Amino acid sequence: MAKKQWGWIQATPVDRISYLPDGILHQILSYLHIKVVARTSVLSKRWQHLWYSFPFLDFAQYEFYDTRKGIDDLKTFTDIVDGKLKSFCKYEYMIQRFNLSFSCLEPEYHSLVDKWMRLVTKRHVRELIFYANLPYTIKNNPYSLPSQVFVSNSLTVLEIFCKNTLFPRHVNLPRLVSLRLTDVKIDVMLVFDYGKFPCIQVMQLWNCVIPVGFKICCHRLKELDINGCKQGGEIEIFAPNLSSMLQISK
Repeated sequence: MAKKQWGWIQATPVDRISYLPDGILHQILSYLHIKVVARTSVLSKRWQHLWYSFPFLDFAQYEFYDTRKGIDDLKTFTDIVDGKLKSFCKYEYMIQRFNLSFSCLEPEYHSLVDKWMRLVTKRHVRELIFYANLPYTIKNNPYSLPSQVFVSNSLTVLEIFCKNTLFPRHVNLPRLVSLRLTDVKIDVMLVFDYGKFPCIQVMQLWNCVIPVGFKICCHRLKELDINGCKQGGEIEIFAPNLSSMLQISK
């Protein structure tokens, strides 16, 4: 409320930002680092709620580096991710983005990552980004994402960067718009067709293993980038709306 003092108007400060809808504030906060977003929770109960329900979840193992030991603190990292996802399930919050990055994904954590992937798909995640380096000793027995990831009705963005992880034949991603795969092995029976990917517009395949007789048949596909892949033969492409294509074979 304005106050008149010594012949001029003195305005009372009003916090208009806090009164914005959750969705708008979440979108604004999504441009900040997740640790900065966490600090906003001390401002008030309103901002504490915004942090608890913040749907853009970005977690990277390298950010939990223990300077005393000279290695990443993997236990702290996994405890934080696990706690956050349990909270989202408890209060039934929606998840817009789940971005998970492992500097080194050890075999004993595979089942935990499986659990996380099932939880985020259950909470209707829209953007899923998974990056993982594997120990050299298990490269012949790579990690595979759970099947729920590949039959999600909510995913619009899927990015996988993981050596020899299998992209399976049984896929149904009706809302997927963007797919980016790096170092992924594509199942020999998989066909990228309109039935499995009716909305896909962007596809990027980098350093992937592509089987013989591989086909891409996507009516809405606009951008296709195939770079450094091991190909078993020619790729058959039917994409009438394609506007940009780059193919560099190994």
